[in-house]
Amino acid sequence: MSGFEKMFITNELLSALAGSLSLNDAFKKIFIILETHLKIKGASVVIYNPADRNFIIQPGFQYKLSKAKILKLLSDQKFEFKNTEFFDISRHIVSDNIDAEMSYLYFPLFVNSRLSAMLLLHIKTAEVAESRIDANLVEAISTPISIIYERELLFNETKAQKNGFEFLHKLTNAINKTLDAESILRVSLKIICQTFESVVPVIAVSHANFRIVAAGSHKCFDLESNFGAILEQLKENLNEDVSEFSIIKETPKFKDDETEKKLRINTESSMWLSLNYNNNIYGYLGLFSSGSELEKLSVSAIRFLTLASNHIISAVENARLYNEVERLASIDGMTGVFNYRYFYSHLSTEIQRARRYSLALAVIMLDIDHFKSFNDMYGHQAGDDVLRATGKILNDEARKIDIVARYGGEEFILVAPETDLQGALGLAERIRDKIEKNNYIVKSKNGSLSLKVTVSIGVSSFTDPGACDNDTLIKAADDALYHAKHSGRNRVCYNESGDLKQFRRNQ
Repeated sequence: MSGFEKMFITNELLSALAGSLSLNDAFKKIFIILETHLKIKGASVVIYNPADRNFIIQPGFQYKLSKAKILKLLSDQKFEFKNTEFFDISRHIVSDNIDAEMSYLYFPLFVNSRLSAMLLLHIKTAEVAESRIDANLVEAISTPISIIYERELLFNETKAQKNGFEFLHKLTNAINKTLDAESILRVSLKIICQTFESVVPVIAVSHANFRIVAAGSHKCFDLESNFGAILEQLKENLNEDVSEFSIIKETPKFKDDETEKKLRINTESSMWLSLNYNNNIYGYLGLFSSGSELEKLSVSAIRFLTLASNHIISAVENARLYNEVERLASIDGMTGVFNYRYFYSHLSTEIQRARRYSLALAVIMLDIDHFKSFNDMYGHQAGDDVLRATGKILNDEARKIDIVARYGGEEFILVAPETDLQGALGLAERIRDKIEKNNYIVKSKNGSLSLKVTVSIGVSSFTDPGACDNDTLIKAADDALYHAKHSGRNRVCYNESGDLKQFRRNQ
């Protein structure tokens, strides 16, 4: 090939490079030029993976050459690259094991002096000698391809960095708006699903009493049906004790129709990233996919997902610490029930809710009978033991939605949402009976003693939505309690529109 011909081909290649909007477009134009001048029948650029020291096929980087043929070639051949300065075509040709009349010419593509890809030219074996390929032409071909490939790599890396930072910004903004751990997990999973559409994220948090598994919403992934497989991976691969794990509430469920069966995410195709906080692992972010979708995640994407996982667990831990501080600030240190400040604030909330939705609401107030005399006789340590035991009984008897608090001294108060007067009286009587039958083990001046304790209880209910407020409801219960005290103690009395009555068990 004359110098003029080489210069002409080189100019055409550079023109194709300059006018191309994408790497795929550039390769197609370059391959057409090579087809015209060198009689090639097909071409491809395969990407070098330095981690595995092999080549992988990139979609769109082929021209008149099937993926199956390229895979066959890559699996059958071990490629060795010689210095093109002393180019010998015999060292850069391999036979086509599928078509005996065809051969492949292969040339390395270097970016920043590192092997990045390989150019494959599919050509008839009989025409190899006539192709007139030498070192100069190889350089003329590989240089523009290497340039555009390097440009594409830089563009993709910049784009990945931009997308990654936008993802982190969106995630951190969202999780910093809440101090509820489950809400943090839900919003994190939602954003990961939106950003990485080909994978299903699963978060398993194992910390203190917070041991749950949550999954991102995906039409082909039902967390409940895959729960066992996920726990098995946590147990076998990550050495996690899975006995206490449960599924987060309100996890989306999807119908298992035939289409979804075909597309079902494979729990065997997974990747787990640890959730690290203060050099401790508090859980894992699992990524599940169908087929080879996980392999398509770039190094940059995995790096940002790793950063995201640490942001998530940091937010969860901060929420846990905040809620623990809030809990300690709202708990009475002696009895373990809520304190007066917490009770009074939440009573206002419950009154507003009852008024808005026309719900029932009751308040139960109780006082330990003869507590002062009891304290004087057995000592304050024994009195403290009685207060603690009474607080525990109240917590045990109350429902999850009830609020049990220490009102002051030996008085306790309970808010019972969505409970009418009859329901509140039944609860109050159960509490009174449980306390009366309980054996109180206390430490006194003379050692441990088993004692009997009784309580007087007053009950009020939400009867007039317009007139009712915190103080009105509390005073009504307090008046009923006063009536119980002065009617003989160890009984339940109630305030019905100002009329004080004693509750009878057969009522």
